[in-house]
Amino acid sequence: MSDRGVIFDMDGVLVDSYQAHFVSWSRMAAERGLVITQEQFAATFGRTTREIIRQLWSDRIGEDDIAHMDELKEQIYREVLLADFPQMDGAGELLGALSEAGFLLGIGSSGPPQTSRSH
Repeated sequence: MSDRGVIFDMDGVLVDSYQAHFVSWSRMAAERGLVITQEQFAATFGRTTREIIRQLWSDRIGEDDIAHMDELKEQIYREVLLADFPQMDGAGELLGALSEAGFLLGIGSSGPPQTSRSH
């Protein structure tokens, strides 16, 4: 067993997830009759889904809707990734080279476990 390992963040390191997140936010919002602009999205990128929902739409939705909207957004995000996986340039080659060199590889992410496991 190797005594060397590397832990990668997923979003922005292994996955160029910016556009996939924006698409999933836009679709989720549209399904709820809401809109998220590119500017709103950019200003909230990196925060948790529930924080963003509260910030953008707390005056239009109830607290009980937040969990459902969070789940819907993440479901759409996984669908977007499965349809067109946006791997960061060189990520696959780097992972292959490290694995071949005997490194243990892992992912550390603040994203939901379902997203991390799906790839």
